[in-house]
Amino acid sequence: MNFGERLVKARLELGFNQNEFAEKIEIAPQSLARYEKNKVKPGVDFIEKLTNMFNINSNWLLNGTGEIFNKNNINIDYKEEIIKNLEIFNEKQIKYFYYLMEAEKIRN
Repeated sequence: MNFGERLVKARLELGFNQNEFAEKIEIAPQSLARYEKNKVKPGVDFIEKLTNMFNINSNWLLNGTGEIFNKNNINIDYKEEIIKNLEIFNEKQIKYFYYLMEAEKIRN
């Protein structure tokens, strides 16, 4: 599997189509398509962004070694984590989270 194929696999594992993923990582869909078709190799900034935003294992992405995601993010019950953290958020943080959710509903 080459870099482009691994990038597609990571994107699909995260549940994004190509346009959604490009928007999330703030690049043009055409640039993402070129990366996925293995026509262009991305820079270090791109790899770092994927690692930081989605916890993708950079070693796996670049050379296929290791797991697709870094271990500390595997098998998280996201709903449970959100509910647990809402209990410790202050009112301002809860409102901010609410508006993030509303914005995502509009975009979908």
